[in-house]
Amino acid sequence: MLDLDASLAHPDAGGLAELRRRLQAEPQLGIGVTSGRAIRAARQRFAELHLPEPRLWITQAGTEIHIRSPQRPLPDHHWQRSNRGCGCRTRLSRDPSR
Repeated sequence: MLDLDASLAHPDAGGLAELRRRLQAEPQLGIGVTSGRAIRAARQRFAELHLPEPRLWITQAGTEIHIRSPQRPLPDHHWQRSNRGCGCRTRLSRDPSR
């Protein structure tokens, strides 16, 4: 798992090049990305890094999960249904310090 908002915010150029090389050399490896951003904004920022498409996206501070598909990442509806009743988005949107 790579944190788009922390470890990939200002990545080391050498480390990023090594990650690209390794992912190309070993296609069975996959990556997942976490971000507090919405999926669209996270994908836009991730595209700037020129890495292979992640197999998994965890976005919106963990309230949304998307799984890679041939066209675009698809929402994990089971996760989103189970997460609706917790009030997570409401709490996060009202007080981001919690």
